[in-house]
Amino acid sequence: MSSIIKINCSRAYFIDKYNPLNNPYKFNTLITGSINNHNSGLHLFKSQLYFNHIPEINNKKILTAYLFIFINKLHHNNINPTDIGICCCYKDLDYDHPKWDIYKKNNYTPVYHLNIPKNSPNSYIKINVTDIIKNYPKNTDFINFILCPLDTTSQTL
Repeated sequence: MSSIIKINCSRAYFIDKYNPLNNPYKFNTLITGSINNHNSGLHLFKSQLYFNHIPEINNKKILTAYLFIFINKLHHNNINPTDIGICCCYKDLDYDHPKWDIYKKNNYTPVYHLNIPKNSPNSYIKINVTDIIKNYPKNTDFINFILCPLDTTSQTL
């Protein structure tokens, strides 16, 4: 018999690669992607979502796992599709001193490509994270999802 486990995000914030001193805790939204502003230049954003108190589950018994995110606004340039990446970090994140590249690349899962439908604003999107969850180490009680730009032409979410 199947069962459903719902886990709420414990903590989340975003980081601006080119403005690292900006305090991400003062905002009530997350930003992922890039913005090229004529006045302030290029900004790359990634968002980190922390889920803790994860129950121990046999990875072989996981059929599907989804991450639901509410999209408030979606900015796109009508040239590229609205794409971002998602991965997980195996190390506990430093939420008191967030930095863009604080962790070694071998602490991450592969980055999975997400195409965000352009009609997503003011609605939830459902992201299949089954492969990420099934390959996550068993000896941790937390999961860190990272939403990141795929390149400097990524859209902003």
